[in-house]
Amino acid sequence: MLSNYKKRLIYKPQKIQLSLTIRFTAFFIIVAGLIYFYFSQKFEEEVLDKFTFKSEIMANFLEGNPQFFVANNIEDKTQLLQLMILNEVLYLVIEDQDGRMIDAIHLDVAEYYLYVAANNNDNISFDETTYRVVLPLMLTNNSIGKVYLGLKAGLVATDLKKKKLLTALFSLSILLAGIVFTYFQYRFIRLFLQD
Repeated sequence: MLSNYKKRLIYKPQKIQLSLTIRFTAFFIIVAGLIYFYFSQKFEEEVLDKFTFKSEIMANFLEGNPQFFVANNIEDKTQLLQLMILNEVLYLVIEDQDGRMIDAIHLDVAEYYLYVAANNNDNISFDETTYRVVLPLMLTNNSIGKVYLGLKAGLVATDLKKKKLLTALFSLSILLAGIVFTYFQYRFIRLFLQD
């Protein structure tokens, strides 16, 4: 009878220890995952905001001067070219609302970077040097077409990957610290329950 009682005392702390280990491990996994996803999204939003701002400058200029591509006048494009240089735009392609190309600047570069494949989910080009953006052109609340822009990404893609990697390492270190904490906490609980 006494040996059966001792078995239950030994079994009960192990059951409590296993239950608490599972709970704390799950907690630290969730915390590490949330930290990674939150900061990764923040880094991506920061990059997106920078390029969106530059793209909106170009789109606003085109919306304010729609005659540029109706008259197809080279003299009028000098301001646009200067604005492209200032905002580090590699190419610009304008389509009407039916999807027909109205005009383009550096079309060969645009085609090399597959400008028509630009979307909200895959903005960085295959070689990670160009950030591709598509914006609608509006004139008095009516869509008159789209503008495709390719902005110089520089080291942005590499920096973004580094930041994501560092965030992942930080999250893993929190997870590892949580596992170590859990181990020592249960060791303390086990010693406490045995006494």
